[in-house]
Amino acid sequence: MELSQSKSKYIKSLHRGRYRQKYQNFIAEGTKIADEVLQSGDVSIELIVALPEWIEKNTTLLGPFVNKLYEANEKSLREISLLSTPNQVLIVA
Repeated sequence: MELSQSKSKYIKSLHRGRYRQKYQNFIAEGTKIADEVLQSGDVSIELIVALPEWIEKNTTLLGPFVNKLYEANEKSLREISLLSTPNQVLIVA
């Protein structure tokens, strides 16, 4: 699915602590952290935003989360990222 403007705003709101507490969610960024979160099974994943290349490489890992997966380009991922140089994937859990 394509990342909507409302989802982008929601993710940006999680940059602030009070909204993380309000929604009881956090942002996990980066390929290594994403792999750990997806494999753990202990975390309730709300949405996954990733570049098409990362999605292609991790199709087996993403199987149970297909309905929570949003494809993004580098520009939109950069806009919602907390990092100065964003990675290929961002998870809201």
